Amino acid sequence: MLSGELVPEFYLQLREQMGNRKLKLYASPVLLEESQTEENLNPTENIEVYGYTTWFKELDNEENIAYCNSFKNNTGREPDSFGVLGWDTGLILKTILKISEGKLIDAKTISKHQDLQVLQGAKGEIRMHAYSQHYISPVHYLHSKLNNDSSSLHHLSLEVVEESFNELINFEIQGPSSQWLNTYLCS
Repeated sequence: MLSGELVPEFYLQLREQMGNRKLKLYASPVLLEESQTEENLNPTENIEVYGYTTWFKELDNEENIAYCNSFKNNTGREPDSFGVLGWDTGLILKTILKISEGKLIDAKTISKHQDLQVLQGAKGEIRMHAYSQHYISPVHYLHSKLNNDSSSLHHLSLEVVEESFNELINFEIQGPSSQWLNTYLCS
């Protein structure tokens, strides 16, 4: 499931089908995040959700706290992963503007600048992947009960994430393919 708008309906149908039975789900990041929003919460819920994500509201770093407070104060909504993408993109653009000092600089030159290699974003440390120019960040394996906050069961370091990302990039696709690299799920 990639769309947050469908999450409440998904949980509603699960509740109707499962009744009082306990249910454990292994899910994509959108179900981990969206399970924290008010419309999905139910104090008697028996649904537990597990999965990997690069961001969740309870991340304890200075930039995430600033993002969450700013997002909530400026939109009146709960912080979400789409907002995080915008926040971290803003940090990248702010750094580029600082580096360029208002002058035109080509992308190849600017992407090699030391100040863009590692940034502190809402997801924590984000690092530019040398080969692909994508930013990567640590990954967390979460356990989320719908009636509680998320808790990280373990953390995958940037080095482990980069190793996996390299495997993905170097994987040779066989047969028909667009060869499109979907970075949203990895964001």
